[in-house]
Amino acid sequence: MPVVFFHAGFEWFSGGYVGVDVFFVISGYLITLFIVTETIGGTFSLKKFYERRIRRIFPALFLVVLVCVPFSWFWMLPDEWTAFSKSLVSVPMLVSNMQFLREAGYFEVANEYKPLLHTWSIAVEEQYYVGFPIILLVMWRLGKNWLLGTVVSITVASIAIAEWGSHNYPNEAYYSLPTRGWELMLGAIISLCQVFWRIPNNVTLGSQIATIVGLSLIGYSVFCFDENTRFPGLHALVPTVGTALIIIFATQNTWVHKILSCKLLVGIGLISYGVYLWHYPLLVFGRLGTLDDQNWYLTTSLIIGSFVLAYLSWKYVELPFRDRSKLSRKTIYVFGATVSLLIVGFGLFASLHVKQLPESLAWFDGTIPLNVSNMVDSDGQACGSKVPSKACFFEPKDNNPTIAILGDSQARALSESLYAVAVPQGYGLLDLTKGGCPFLLNLQLFVSHKPKDKCDPKYQMERLLRLKQMNNVVVVIHSALPTYIYGSGINQERGVRPYRPYYMSKNSETTVIERESEIHDSLSNTIKKVLAFNHKVIIVDPVPTNPWNPVKRLVLIDKYGLSDSFKDTLEFMKYPYQPLLKRQRQAKKIIKAITDQNQHRVARIDPLLLFCNSQLENYCTSIGPENIFYTDSDHLSLDGGQLISNQVLDIIKGWHN
Repeated sequence: MPVVFFHAGFEWFSGGYVGVDVFFVISGYLITLFIVTETIGGTFSLKKFYERRIRRIFPALFLVVLVCVPFSWFWMLPDEWTAFSKSLVSVPMLVSNMQFLREAGYFEVANEYKPLLHTWSIAVEEQYYVGFPIILLVMWRLGKNWLLGTVVSITVASIAIAEWGSHNYPNEAYYSLPTRGWELMLGAIISLCQVFWRIPNNVTLGSQIATIVGLSLIGYSVFCFDENTRFPGLHALVPTVGTALIIIFATQNTWVHKILSCKLLVGIGLISYGVYLWHYPLLVFGRLGTLDDQNWYLTTSLIIGSFVLAYLSWKYVELPFRDRSKLSRKTIYVFGATVSLLIVGFGLFASLHVKQLPESLAWFDGTIPLNVSNMVDSDGQACGSKVPSKACFFEPKDNNPTIAILGDSQARALSESLYAVAVPQGYGLLDLTKGGCPFLLNLQLFVSHKPKDKCDPKYQMERLLRLKQMNNVVVVIHSALPTYIYGSGINQERGVRPYRPYYMSKNSETTVIERESEIHDSLSNTIKKVLAFNHKVIIVDPVPTNPWNPVKRLVLIDKYGLSDSFKDTLEFMKYPYQPLLKRQRQAKKIIKAITDQNQHRVARIDPLLLFCNSQLENYCTSIGPENIFYTDSDHLSLDGGQLISNQVLDIIKGWHN
């Protein structure tokens, strides 16, 4: 239940993701107990074990995957459909954790729009059970000391890797078996100790206290952990040790045992696998298919729906497939292999055929913008994120200046528009943009409080050196400064781990106030260095960030026939100006102070004047009567960027006249 409420975005359950860790411990305990018990009785076989795993995991999983296909096709944008198609390949192969790890990049589809994301934990669990029974059987022949020593050693090593990984490679640590395996093995250790040493199960005051402590540890992690908690690693010991205490000491007649054995919780336990399978796709499609995706009535209804579907799939799918009298082992193996191949085959086919957006909307006949790159270098390679010495450069004509644009992915989007608007007019263009890397000298990019080489002071100096080598240059600086001050985007993904604090600073784990001061000093120093090269500078304030993906929202409005005019559509696309201004206030204060100090050589463009209060008072919007200004929530389309590019050229012409 905690993980369901976490994914639903209920703030009280900020650490609900630990429900997966609790499950891993329980799973490791029960499966190891089953293997050891049958091994002692001489009835265990790997064939029978894997048959049971197929009967337990695949039928309901395949049902959910297949149900997701038509809804994904109906509601997803092309890039989302392509990502979903890839997950159709990885889920049946039980490697979806690796797939979603590869998709954890800066420009990838948001996790909250991936209906099969939650299958990563199933993949980790099944990868564990591919090898663990074999290790157990081999060590069993060497004796219980060898067996227990091996399991404990692997557990300790896995915890150490998890702790190191959570500091240095948080995404890899979150999704990988080597950093999660210890949780399953903790359950296995409890099981082995119970079998080998017959732990007493009588009720004592100590056992009562131990179970209450265990329940408290789980509750603490559910309600007190959040997206900033480094995980997994030593923090994961809180819920897992709590689970271990309950498994060991919650014997019959203890208070905690009586609570956990009530009919309601037992019933939920029976359908818990189905609830886990169904809840996340329902929540994702609730976000994909509605305009008000933060409607708590809808969210609550979807959670209830996941329980209903879980019960139905348990009764009519899970139970029949577990009945050996109805389905033989051969039938189960054939079923698993056949359906897996069909889903994988369809996924491969679908991933190679790009889904097309509608050619036009009811009120708009132009091209719906996608995040595509038209700028290429002399070798035909897309511009952006190159080392400064090899950055895309288009020669100016007729003694026109070169526009050098520097910044993160927002600058990269603007660069496309400058290429479309300025280069045909004879201006040169130098693209020194890089996703997630604003132009701030002497500052370091930190992700999850760890420095990233892709945007360090050395890289910034390489950018500066490239500018020093140029003459007759106007430098355009643009980035999502509030992100690097506050350490997160304006729309943090709801109920999705891993979250990665993302900021620019001199040191890790600085406060917002400290980062404001550092970014002010850095930008001021950066401008001073650039001006020393006799260049002029245009600073473009951060663009407004939409609370949704405008393209997705427009397609839904059109799909549902909610509007056939620009005026009506505008009502669906507006969002309040004041909250946006509040978030940008500190960044604007920094930029204004710097431009005021260098009025004759530094100019400023404020996108809020273009996209806010221009069509509706006190509101911002991402569309015009003949244009769609964004490709996603915070990256401009060619048309949106053209509005800023025209102002850039007006400023340059004013300087040169």
